[in-house]
Amino acid sequence: MLRHLLITAAAASFAAAGPLAVQAQEQDPEQLEQELTEQFVDGFNRGCVRGETPGVLDQPAYCSCLAKAYTSRYNGFALAQISNLSGPMGPKGAELVNLMMAPEMASCADQ
Repeated sequence: MLRHLLITAAAASFAAAGPLAVQAQEQDPEQLEQELTEQFVDGFNRGCVRGETPGVLDQPAYCSCLAKAYTSRYNGFALAQISNLSGPMGPKGAELVNLMMAPEMASCADQ
């Protein structure tokens, strides 16, 4: 449940950066993808470090590990879409994202 809230807060932090992505539609696609990835990582880390994950002793390291896992699996465009679609779903959206990233969450918690 706490991880669920953690991902919800992190996704909400990234979703707040969404308007910046819309304004940047005329940019070079590579630059835009990089900016979307950076926006995701910044927003995710801001939300994630505020949480407390059971069994995790170093929350910032856990959050950093998860952010790396997300960005290694998904590009900036996909991360923006995932955040934009899962955010309005509320708790169900966070549950879906948690399910998608369960192996990475377990791996990062073990580190």
